Amino acid sequence: FFFFLVFFRETGVYDNGRHIIQSDVFILLFFPEDYANWSKQINHILQRKSEKQNIQLRIYINNKYEWWSFNVTYINNPALSTSFTLFGLCMSIQTFKETEENLRIAKDKAEDSDKLKSIFLSNMSHEIRTPLNAIVGFSNLLTSDDNFSAEEKSIFVTTINEKCEILLTLINDILDLSRIESGLPFNP
Repeated sequence: FFFFLVFFRETGVYDNGRHIIQSDVFILLFFPEDYANWSKQINHILQRKSEKQNIQLRIYINNKYEWWSFNVTYINNPALSTSFTLFGLCMSIQTFKETEENLRIAKDKAEDSDKLKSIFLSNMSHEIRTPLNAIVGFSNLLTSDDNFSAEEKSIFVTTINEKCEILLTLINDILDLSRIESGLPFNP
């Protein structure tokens, strides 16, 4: 494979002065799991099953594997029907792959957060409804025309007050949690 001098300078691969890397040496730079992809796509071009291929693989350069993209096509030799030259453009896509991975991680975190939010809202709606139902029920009993004794009405009022305190505590806990997560000052 012939590469321009800049490839050798960027990758740290030894340049023999002719800017050529033998294919067996070049293949040794590949991440082992990427060789099958390279071989398959190069063979598509060599067998003329496709005119061009975009091959993405990891190459061991500068003491680590980096993602590179090779856009490869062929140029026919009009004098020989069986001879052609591979021609291509290669570039490091490591930054793109890192950004892609960071976006995937962020997406996974967002999806997890969305699931947790849904579970939280489901639990909170249940926790809030329970005391509210008691408050509404006993308030309706107090305002109904039924004859309840003063002792029964006192029990209703006590129950309403207890449920109001439970509801207030629950709402304060939610607000405290919101303050903690948003970084606002919090007084435990």
